[in-house]
Amino acid sequence: MKLKTIVGDTLWYVNDFSDEQREVIVSKIGSKWIYFDDDQRRCEYDGNVDGWGGRCYQNRAYYEEQNAIMIAWKDLAKYILKTPRPPSGITIDRIKQARAWLFGGENETK
Repeated sequence: MKLKTIVGDTLWYVNDFSDEQREVIVSKIGSKWIYFDDDQRRCEYDGNVDGWGGRCYQNRAYYEEQNAIMIAWKDLAKYILKTPRPPSGITIDRIKQARAWLFGGENETK
């Protein structure tokens, strides 16, 4: 998506290295970068919207629409990582089935 923005616009910023997500205000537009209100973050202006540590979107709703699968996947991964033990009644066969369903083929649990 090519960002069409002007100074003063509000964008949705998603940090690639952390869970940080927030609205930012465009403070400066250079030939390559869009700078934010705090001048500590930026994203590319060339349409890739990749930037120094993050990505910019026109708004939060657009980000959530475009990244629904990735958001759901990260939420699932967080849930699994925060669960210290397998759910009650889970079997090794069920885990193998889940792996095969998610990743295709017959994945062995090692």
